[in-house]
Amino acid sequence: MDVVGYARVVPQEGGAEALQHQRDRIETCCKQKGYNLIGFFEEQVNRDIGIDEGRVKLQEAIAAVNSGMGFLIVRLNKISGQKGMVKEAVRRIEERGGTLLTVEGPTDPETMQSTLQVTMKRAE
Repeated sequence: MDVVGYARVVPQEGGAEALQHQRDRIETCCKQKGYNLIGFFEEQVNRDIGIDEGRVKLQEAIAAVNSGMGFLIVRLNKISGQKGMVKEAVRRIEERGGTLLTVEGPTDPETMQSTLQVTMKRAE
């Protein structure tokens, strides 16, 4: 499966080093799962910045997703700590025919239980 990787840190989280750590985790996951990482986007932005209010790299990453592709992040909070923004990002990814994938956390779509957890999170 082709995937687009995305990493985000807030400026106080360690900048380039924290972004590199996320990139390493995403690349390792791709190797283990046999995913083809076709693009990687990263940014340092505050948690409260909306998708359309300065999250340029998130917008570019979502725009790079095509039907049948994955959008790979380390954890849901790397999109945002705000449920509404996560739901909006997932809606946009799915609208383009993509699937949200995570390296860790309850959103690994390869198991039925986690698929249900994603559905429940999106319904909140």
